[in-house]
Amino acid sequence: MNLKRIGTILLGALVLTIIIFIIDIYFYNDNEYNKGNIKEILLLSFLKGLAISVIVNVVNYYRARKDN
Repeated sequence: MNLKRIGTILLGALVLTIIIFIIDIYFYNDNEYNKGNIKEILLLSFLKGLAISVIVNVVNYYRARKDN
């Protein structure tokens, strides 16, 4: 795996982290956020974004190999 592919995965993960974090904040039913809650939501958002980004890149890689 080259650096361009790793960079694409990390960039996708960071963009998805922001989107998922905002969605999770709106759906999280708690009026009193503390530092621990925010860190937990941010970590889970990053992991979700990373997983989605890796899955999309793997599917695109194998689709490109299939077409060739």
